[in-house]
Amino acid sequence: MAGVPVLEAALSRGGIGVAGSMGFDDVQHVFGGAPLRGTTGRVFVAVGIPVTAAFAEANDVLAASLAGMAAVLALAFVGAWLLGRAFVLWPVGRLLGVTHRLATGDLSARSGGGSGGGELGELGRAFDGMAEALQRGDAEAQLAGEELRRSEERFRGLIENSSDAISLLSAELEILYNSPAARTILGYGKEVLGRNPFYFLHPEEKGEAAKIQQRVIQEPDTAVNFLVRMRHEDGTWRWVAGMAKNMLANPAVGAIVVNWRDVTEQKRSEEALAESQRQYRSI
Repeated sequence: MAGVPVLEAALSRGGIGVAGSMGFDDVQHVFGGAPLRGTTGRVFVAVGIPVTAAFAEANDVLAASLAGMAAVLALAFVGAWLLGRAFVLWPVGRLLGVTHRLATGDLSARSGGGSGGGELGELGRAFDGMAEALQRGDAEAQLAGEELRRSEERFRGLIENSSDAISLLSAELEILYNSPAARTILGYGKEVLGRNPFYFLHPEEKGEAAKIQQRVIQEPDTAVNFLVRMRHEDGTWRWVAGMAKNMLANPAVGAIVVNWRDVTEQKRSEEALAESQRQYRSI
């Protein structure tokens, strides 16, 4: 039986051997053989079992181990996915949602990530701090805007209901603005905007007015008084008195401010009194 693997293995190991070989049924077997006691070593007993039967339990254990490992890997993957959503995707999605709300004007939006850890938690806290600063700034701006609106209304009420006129002139002495009292005094409306006030001066007043103009230009922020005659829309002459102040360098004004009023009746009274006194002295 030379050439039989189990016998060759038995002989090489002192008479005991195990080997795999094809059985008589043409199925791969695992054979174990040993010599019979009391013999000269030439009589052997060999037992063989199919390979599938020999390794069936080991294969079952291996399959169970592989299945367990696959289950553990699947659980680990699911856990990593859930953790990723909990610690990355959800916070990022929340931040994106808050960003959209802020972009649409909802300054009360918050990420709610103040208690979280890590970089995303710090980012959420910084984001909420920025949102709070924006909300405070917006509230302060609204309060300031409301106060400015009330101040403008008060100023407008004073200007529109004052008997004294206010005019704003450019550096080229063009009329930029006339308060409502200007029309009451001289009868002109918006048609005079862009005109030079010298156009309405009495010819005898233009020399004195040129000196006043020079002082106003050369002495910024200095109030320069004047008393001149100006033509009314009906062609009559009115005495007006006031003061002009150069505030061209003031960015909030950027104009020459002229406050003036009608003193025609006062001037006539003074002239009548002077004439009466002259006549009295001539008696």
